[in-house]
Amino acid sequence: MDDSLGFLPTFGPCFVNLYGSPREFTAFNDPHEALNLGKGEGVAYRGRVLVELTTKLADKPEQKTEDISSDDQLVVEVRGRKEFK
Repeated sequence: MDDSLGFLPTFGPCFVNLYGSPREFTAFNDPHEALNLGKGEGVAYRGRVLVELTTKLADKPEQKTEDISSDDQLVVEVRGRKEFK
């Protein structure tokens, strides 16, 4: 591949923060559901994801993509706001 045309975009590694609607229990539809769907700017911190993207010029991928095993996923229990006051 010809590298004389410039450099390929890269990103990270860095944390990307995730936000959504406030976690309040409602018996009816959540009035802030649009924040969880990405249609607005969220106000309540949900978590973060470590991301690194690298672009390579190649005819075919070097290896097939694989699903992330459940052993590699970290799940944290949600605690109520009252526990932190």
